Amino acid sequence: METNQKNEQKKSIMTTVFVAMGIVLLLCILAISLLGKEIYQLKKQWGTIRSDVTATDGRAEVVEEDNSAEVPEQSAPETVITEVPGEESVQEPEAKHKVYLTFDDGPSKQTEAVLDILDEYGVKATFFVVGKEGENVAKRLQMIYERGHTLGMHSYSHDYSDIYESVDAFRADFLKSKQYIYEATGVETKVFRFPGGSSNRLGKTDMNLIVEFLKEQGVEYYDWNISSGDGGGTLMPVEVIVENCTKNIQRYDTSIILMHDSALKTTTVEALPQILETILAMEDTVILPITANSQPVHHVIKPWEKPKEEVTVSKEEDMTVSQDTEDKEEKKEISK
Repeated sequence: METNQKNEQKKSIMTTVFVAMGIVLLLCILAISLLGKEIYQLKKQWGTIRSDVTATDGRAEVVEEDNSAEVPEQSAPETVITEVPGEESVQEPEAKHKVYLTFDDGPSKQTEAVLDILDEYGVKATFFVVGKEGENVAKRLQMIYERGHTLGMHSYSHDYSDIYESVDAFRADFLKSKQYIYEATGVETKVFRFPGGSSNRLGKTDMNLIVEFLKEQGVEYYDWNISSGDGGGTLMPVEVIVENCTKNIQRYDTSIILMHDSALKTTTVEALPQILETILAMEDTVILPITANSQPVHHVIKPWEKPKEEVTVSKEEDMTVSQDTEDKEEKKEISK
């Protein structure tokens, strides 16, 4: 009987040992499983970070201004790259080609669609906005800012005969535009784009005097050296807009691309994904928003001559004049 008791004790001990080993083994398997998941998540996050860096920091370029509304070659305003004055900001990434996508004349019914596409590709842009009324205007301006894009002034009225009447007239419109953006977003923007570009000859005032006024205000102005061609009265085909925006990028270090944020510019929105994919695929190229560290592109302002009774509008400048008609039509729709 004593022998049977000893055997029973041995069996009990062995059973306990096996159970303990089983528990330890299960715990080890569980630990390895959890560790594997953590490693997978870390790899996944690292891959996302690398993708974001590639999408936002990897590509940019500069092109000489092309104000043409068509693909066929046309003469473009002379441009110069200048140093950037003003406050410091986040340092831009290094890249051979820096590209700045800019959208004029918004906000509009198309603004949110443009922002959604930019978000999808991890790209930030710059919106040069004009004064508009309507219940959705402030909301759209806030949306631009909150999604990390740059807000710039494009005048309040976009009325050439008004803003270029005199330096005082320009100052009044400028201050109204600045306050308009500040009241909607709390942003005191320091970037500006002239309606018609800095080299326009549509007013009665020497543009050099207006440029000096902006300098006194600590504001930098940005022209463009690549045009999408969507600024005229004709709705441009998607493939033409894509070609206009991308064909010359590799020629320049800094490219500022002109597009329009307008309710009537539906093909610009349709072309945007292909534009982004084409640029992001370019070697050593990054797409960036305009900041205090961005190099401006300036059109060459020719010596001013007092205009005669009538101002002659060139074919190139006429493209921007036709935009005024669109703006008036869009303002009718903006509150819808």
